[in-house]
Amino acid sequence: MTEKTDIEALRDKLELALKDLTERLTDCHRLNFCMDELSAFTAFSSTVIDQLEEERQKREVAEEELAALRGEQEPLAWTDVEELRDVEKHGCGYLFKIDPATPYTDPRRQIMVYRRQPKPVVVLPAYRCSPDMHTKQYFETIGFNLGLDASKAAIEAADIVVKDGE
Repeated sequence: MTEKTDIEALRDKLELALKDLTERLTDCHRLNFCMDELSAFTAFSSTVIDQLEEERQKREVAEEELAALRGEQEPLAWTDVEELRDVEKHGCGYLFKIDPATPYTDPRRQIMVYRRQPKPVVVLPAYRCSPDMHTKQYFETIGFNLGLDASKAAIEAADIVVKDGE
């Protein structure tokens, strides 16, 4: 009888060990699935971050180009609406120096003063007609191109920056 009880005890222990092993394997499969999901999310996040960084760099380059075209400068001083009212009413007002250490400066009310007004920028199409056409279209094409060149010359003569479009 002891052999039978020993065998039953061993069988019970074996069943408990098998059940425990099955639970551990299930947890392991869940963990592997979670790890796969985590690595996929990490790859996706990395891709999105790279794309955002590229867009930020493109935006910075475009802002620098636009600033160069406009001839933007550092402000010389600043004033506010109250000072401009004083100029209108009394003929004089105060210009404040650009000093980031001034504790009572409210950047929302600052009106920046520059040495000269930035130049306006006009973006014209880079489109040019090709004269490889029939006679009537050839003369229309030449006229279009001459008109576009004359427009650019007139705009540049007005001291406006002309940038060719893309």
